[in-house]
Amino acid sequence: MENSVIECEFQTPKTWEDITPTSSDDFWQYSEIKCESQNIEIDLIQNATTGAEFFIKKSVSYGDFLIIVFLMIFLVFGVLKFLINFLIPKLMNFKR
Repeated sequence: MENSVIECEFQTPKTWEDITPTSSDDFWQYSEIKCESQNIEIDLIQNATTGAEFFIKKSVSYGDFLIIVFLMIFLVFGVLKFLINFLIPKLMNFKR
């Protein structure tokens, strides 16, 4: 498997007041990050109306698969437990 390298560059430092810092004594952070990748498995998703953008990985790792399986198991058993606790007492009269 090919090593995927993402090269990122921080841009546009801003203070908490949303202005460019004038000295090194100001508290500031970067407001933008630009990333580029040579790997075709990573896509840039852009919103045409708001201009928002993010990167998404096109493949699913083994860890992602395990998390999805466990969440599906908990979801199925949770729905079954709810249905058993909700429907069985209404369908069967245990007070006879």
